[in-house]
Amino acid sequence: MSGDIKVSVMICTYTEDRWQDIVEAVDSLGKQTLIPDEIILVSDHNPKLFARMQAAFPQVMVVENKFDKGLTGGLNTGFSVAKGEIIGILDDDATADPEWVERLVRL
Repeated sequence: MSGDIKVSVMICTYTEDRWQDIVEAVDSLGKQTLIPDEIILVSDHNPKLFARMQAAFPQVMVVENKFDKGLTGGLNTGFSVAKGEIIGILDDDATADPEWVERLVRL
């Protein structure tokens, strides 16, 4: 955990075609030198992906995009549930460098 500063990390998702990328993105957040307080996975109007993520990642907050379809709606959904003072955004096809969250906090 990040001490006094709460850190949330959000990953917006939309397709099961990126499943392996999503798994690697979430895994990379568990290998941080400073573990985020919460990880938020947003499913962009894809109920099958939403259910799959809920089953695969019980330690993560998985939410459905409650706004218009697309990245903006997904981000707004994530921002609406995030509890962190710092909110990092990780692409669903990216992995975080092990010191990424720690560097966010130091900024």
